[in-house]
Amino acid sequence: MDQGIIVDFHSHILPGADHGASSTEESLQILRAAKAAGITAIAATPHFYPHRHHVGQFLERRDTALERVRQKAIDEGLPKIVPGAEVLLCPGLDSMKGLERLCLRGTNVLLLEMPFVMAEHTDEMFDTIDRLITERNFVIYIAHPNRYPDETIDRVLEMSVRLQLNIEDLAHLRERGRIKRWVKEGRVHAVGSDVHHDPDIYKKLAKVTSLVEPLIDQINHPLRGVLRTDLG
Repeated sequence: MDQGIIVDFHSHILPGADHGASSTEESLQILRAAKAAGITAIAATPHFYPHRHHVGQFLERRDTALERVRQKAIDEGLPKIVPGAEVLLCPGLDSMKGLERLCLRGTNVLLLEMPFVMAEHTDEMFDTIDRLITERNFVIYIAHPNRYPDETIDRVLEMSVRLQLNIEDLAHLRERGRIKRWVKEGRVHAVGSDVHHDPDIYKKLAKVTSLVEPLIDQINHPLRGVLRTDLG
């Protein structure tokens, strides 16, 4: 078992890729803070909105931003950056061409953000998730599930969807009963900073690590294989 959390599964560190880090130096400051906290790999997951973005154009912007910071990060021995996306779930997402290119590079892992209001088209949303898993063979992670109603998350858990929680939410675990339940039941498969600008979020990582200690191995698992490659 790993000694601690080595993977930041969700971040907005790429300069100018979305409303996260706005400059290369800001990206490097975040990466330095992540390294100081023991992070060795960080998933760069800028927002992808299917109703606004074209896959090819999004990837061009994301990868251009990645190249602005990647070599400097390597030169400083900073955490390895694995590009991906935080994809907004919408009905019919499973039919989008090129969706597999938004997975964390080197994996079939797709990070989804659900709409804040699930009341409209709810069944279509769940059907879309089911097809993403059963027909397109994605491994689905849901970002910050604590933002959504219990009935929504309970239903996606029946589909073998995995939960990604933010450091900030886990750090306040005692105030959040259902997060405690998810941790106890082993439902938490990833931890992310969801960092946009404030590198101080990593100061809470030690506390989070102690809270999810029995789950450390599965939390680090999604990117362990990628860390053995030259990707990112």
